[in-house]
Amino acid sequence: MATILTSVRGQKPPSGMGRFFSSTNLNRYRKLASGAIAEAEQHQLLKDLAEEVNAFKREAHVAGDQASVFRESKGPQAGSGI
Repeated sequence: MATILTSVRGQKPPSGMGRFFSSTNLNRYRKLASGAIAEAEQHQLLKDLAEEVNAFKREAHVAGDQASVFRESKGPQAGSGI
């Protein structure tokens, strides 16, 4: 059973590519690109972004599993001729 997380505002957090283009992550990318941050902060930003990548991969894996179950349950299509 999957748990759906909600943000402080009661909304689902962004998923898929929306996760990478959230305002929080855009600010992280800008800070990294500026080069004007301490090494500790850079390390934390990279760690946070890595967590986002891992969450995206988990979502993609779950979505792929759900899609394959759906395809398998449909069975052969009538009139496919193959």
